[in-house]
Amino acid sequence: MLNDDEETKVDKTYDNDKILENFLLRFDKRLMNIRKLNLALVSNELNVENFQNLVNLNELILNQNDIETLNDNVFNELQSLEILSLDSNRLVSINDSVFRPLINLKQLHLNGNRLKDLHENCFGSLQ
Repeated sequence: MLNDDEETKVDKTYDNDKILENFLLRFDKRLMNIRKLNLALVSNELNVENFQNLVNLNELILNQNDIETLNDNVFNELQSLEILSLDSNRLVSINDSVFRPLINLKQLHLNGNRLKDLHENCFGSLQ
């Protein structure tokens, strides 16, 4: 059970997005206390629904997930996020609005990707 007073860390591997969604829905209210989330996904797609109710999440680690694209709204719910790690994925391009909701982001890790196309303002909203 998640405790309001302690920092909560979750390390999970999911075989598909449906299992991840079920996990997130099952712990709906308690997810508000999670501060760090390290996900290993077999599916290489992320959706905004994957991060609903994670309003206090400070660190999100999505390394080595073969993620190829980031939808424009994928991080809309993560305004408290300070560290985002997307190392060793298959990102080729990043649109200019992907990171816009991350108003508190201090560290962004993109090492080991295949980035070729960065839109002009893709980092414009970052501190």
